Amino acid sequence: MKHILPFALALALCGCGLSNARLVAPGEYEITAHGNIFQSDEALRATIAKRAERLCGGQGYRLLGVGGKEISTTTTYHQGTPIQASGKSISDVARCHGDSE
Repeated sequence: MKHILPFALALALCGCGLSNARLVAPGEYEITAHGNIFQSDEALRATIAKRAERLCGGQGYRLLGVGGKEISTTTTYHQGTPIQASGKSISDVARCHGDSE
């Protein structure tokens, strides 16, 4: 466990964008991109677009622009020392074109 924490902290600070998605209706996915506080909103939106492209395949997609932006602070511990890290997330809903509008 003590070897995982420095790796997780490095991942949080590297600027890598992570995303998760959930099906909200047939052919519609709510996608949230997460990153550190230094990542630009454009980079997180690009992460959302890549995830939407993968989820919808070759049929294309349209982002509905109904998401929001959130900034949060998380406390982690490394060898008993608390470390505060700020992050942000942006979400949007993607509608696949192959489904009814």
